[in-house]
Amino acid sequence: MPNSKKVKTPIPYFSYRQFSILERDPELYREMYFGEGTQYDNEAMEFGRKVHDSIAKGEEAGDVEVDHAKMVLPAYPKQHYDVKAKIPGEITLMGQFDGFDPRKMILADYKTGNTKWSQKMVDGSDQLTFYSYICMMRYKKPLRAIKLHWYSRKTGIVTTFQTTRSKIDMMRLHPRIQKAWNMVLKISEEENKQKNEEIISYS
Repeated sequence: MPNSKKVKTPIPYFSYRQFSILERDPELYREMYFGEGTQYDNEAMEFGRKVHDSIAKGEEAGDVEVDHAKMVLPAYPKQHYDVKAKIPGEITLMGQFDGFDPRKMILADYKTGNTKWSQKMVDGSDQLTFYSYICMMRYKKPLRAIKLHWYSRKTGIVTTFQTTRSKIDMMRLHPRIQKAWNMVLKISEEENKQKNEEIISYS
């Protein structure tokens, strides 16, 4: 596999978004990060982005539904908070936490899409495991609680689920992260090589 330090990647860190795309479809990752950058957003994703942006800015959006979601979702000392951590394999992970309390070590994630969440789904969420891994490597201690707050657009009500992650959960995820990161390096090396060849051909 290419050396992380020698390969220029489109983004100098690895997010859960990148990870999930690579596991689903590596060629979609190539198109999104080296092609036209199509985001494949839908109306539900756009609503979620507006809610997150409104919370991050700490101001109303001027949209009744968005402002209601912002009002009823629990607030945390850190909102829309970026945290990076290095893990084995020369990989820098980055997570954008919707809510975080570094003193109490509580992580929160907001969901505003059409998916109806359940405790089983929250307990099995790779995203929450990914974020837990970042916290463990950055702060050198486990999270005391992980909360997922699901805002139902149908009812306007927030349902909160609480879960935990063990070191074993994180270690089980690590090989998948490493495999996906190796794909980033491979795709980046191929795209950089092609770009250099095109530059040479036109020079």
